Amino acid sequence: MTQYDRRALAQAYIDAQREYNSADGYQAAMRVYHQQILSGLQHLFDFSFECNAIDGTHKPIFLMVRNTAESSLALRTPWSTILEAGLVFRRLEEAEALQPVLEASDRINALVEQARTAHVTMLEALLDPMLGDRSSKVFTSEDLREIGIDDTPPDSANYTIDWDDY
Repeated sequence: MTQYDRRALAQAYIDAQREYNSADGYQAAMRVYHQQILSGLQHLFDFSFECNAIDGTHKPIFLMVRNTAESSLALRTPWSTILEAGLVFRRLEEAEALQPVLEASDRINALVEQARTAHVTMLEALLDPMLGDRSSKVFTSEDLREIGIDDTPPDSANYTIDWDDY
């Protein structure tokens, strides 16, 4: 059974802000899934990420919450938009540049992962004063199910891509 704490709320907020390609059935399902998880956690924590629901004292902190989520979502690697790298690999191999490119890519990937983790940690800290006495609450999959949210993620094997609209 999955447990959901303040860190999970922070991650859910980032995941729900992510852009998904609606032509990809799995990505469309993931978008709905992440939005439902966030909605359920907001309900359980009795908290809303809507700007008009944030009290005046916490609005400056909420500005940092939004900026931190946007910053996290902007993280990428040079390979982020490459769907098929076969030709790139072949040309790099021919130029005897593949190995240093792969080594640098590994370092970049590790740094991007560290940055993503740091963003979630920052969001977790920013949410602490905003949640107040609810900050240390921990919920479970069962709690989500009780309010009608299934936290089972979609299975990619059940979806296809509409290449005409991709």
